Amino acid sequence: MMLLYWLTWCLIAPVTNADSQVYNLARLWVIDGDGLFFNHSYTWFTQLIMPWSFDAVHYPLVRLGYGYALPSFLCLLGIMAIVFTWAGELA
Repeated sequence: MMLLYWLTWCLIAPVTNADSQVYNLARLWVIDGDGLFFNHSYTWFTQLIMPWSFDAVHYPLVRLGYGYALPSFLCLLGIMAIVFTWAGELA
């Protein structure tokens, strides 16, 4: 029941994490507006050097306008499945 609530929340709720608002998802809009290479809109050098893979997974959802947290939710489910399997093997 709780997973259904979390799934619903990640699909309809806005981003409430300050880190995502000012960095992770925000840099996707910076790239979208000024391009990836020779972008003059960057305000912090780590926006260029930090890994893009997880942010890039969110990009289609940012363009869509909702469901930003869906990749993170799927990662949560994966971690829970790994821990469940691991705990079962240890028991």
